[in-house]
Amino acid sequence: MRLQCTVPGCPRPAINDRLCTTHYTRRGRSGRLDLLPKLSPVERFWQHTDKNGPTPASHPEYGNCWISDLGLAGNAGSGYPAIKVAGRQVKAHRYAVEQASGSALNAADVVLHTCDVPRCVRNDEAGTYAVGERLLPRWGHLAIGTAADNIADAIAKRRGRRVGHDQRGARNGHARLSEAAVRTIRARCLGGETQTAVARDYGVSSRTVNAIMRGALWRSVR
Repeated sequence: MRLQCTVPGCPRPAINDRLCTTHYTRRGRSGRLDLLPKLSPVERFWQHTDKNGPTPASHPEYGNCWISDLGLAGNAGSGYPAIKVAGRQVKAHRYAVEQASGSALNAADVVLHTCDVPRCVRNDEAGTYAVGERLLPRWGHLAIGTAADNIADAIAKRRGRRVGHDQRGARNGHARLSEAAVRTIRARCLGGETQTAVARDYGVSSRTVNAIMRGALWRSVR
């Protein structure tokens, strides 16, 4: 007759040391047999947030960034971390705004990063963020606007402006970094930070940061 796992309430058969495969493996990995309490999405969100991030070049008056190390949403090329909530993937910066505002975002709502750091989820201070003549509701480094607001903000920061046929740096419509961010990246790397750590904060690859430092990318920015 096969023995049953000795953990109370476990119906599985014992495989090794009077424990089932699940409990035997769990004991080996964590030294404990009981299930660790399942974290809520909010708890998981903050468990993966570093509130000691860098002070951004763009709007440093709002304080330093809070960097999320959650996995990237969908295609890793998006640069935005995401968290799973009720079976669906939500981008971390949108989740941060929903937690701060207390209401769900509409599909048409666009969350702008005042800091231009895709991994930033700082959502503490309530205020406003000016884009042209519009004042957008803001929490920390995140503001709620429209796609048009996002484009206007990008143009104001020289992150997406097209001038004639000059498509260098921030004038390239596909650029994900602002000129201020590129200067900060250079300063941080020259200050001794690793290119990998800086790349993670800005949601780009370490290869991109290396190319910036070598002058292969963003050569027009001084």
